[in-house]
Amino acid sequence: LHRGTMTIKRASPNAANDVNSAVQRVYDLGARTDLKRQAMVSLLVHVMKEPFFTQLRTREQLGYLVSARYGLARNRLLLILSIQSQVKDPLFVSDRLNAFLDTFRPQSLGDIKFQQAKESLATKWTEPDTSMHHEAHRFWSEIENPQTDGAPHFDRPYDIAKHVRNIDLAEIGQVYDSLKTDRARVLEVQVFGKDPVLLED
Repeated sequence: LHRGTMTIKRASPNAANDVNSAVQRVYDLGARTDLKRQAMVSLLVHVMKEPFFTQLRTREQLGYLVSARYGLARNRLLLILSIQSQVKDPLFVSDRLNAFLDTFRPQSLGDIKFQQAKESLATKWTEPDTSMHHEAHRFWSEIENPQTDGAPHFDRPYDIAKHVRNIDLAEIGQVYDSLKTDRARVLEVQVFGKDPVLLED
């Protein structure tokens, strides 16, 4: 697997008229088969998404779409950071994203807020399915992406919730710090609209 950052730069399909630019950065944080790892990644996103939005959307006003979310692809755990901007080009946005990562510290939450965040996320993991469609999708996902022994793990949400409640701040700090090492697997896509500082390099 590729290690380090792979950056793809491309013009918007309607670049001549598109005032928007965008950056999406995706971190591969490990295998979904590791339940504790899945719990830690989901908890990291849970405590990170509000500060990410507050800093880059509310304070810096980089763009109207700013999000940090958790995702899955090919049985891998993903952290997905997205910013769409009408005011800055992707190179500037990417630099500000890096600045956020350099200054944010999950450990700064403190024990009380961290315990509250853990309980909130554990509860969310174990909420009942809201529809038969959602339940069927969850079960089918387990059938398509079984554990290493080939068996589906239908009790995954409850087991992840147990792991979430047992994670400490130091562990989340270690996962977060791993985002900034040369060994991290990262894909960044930069989309340029009109007024580009474009693709010479």
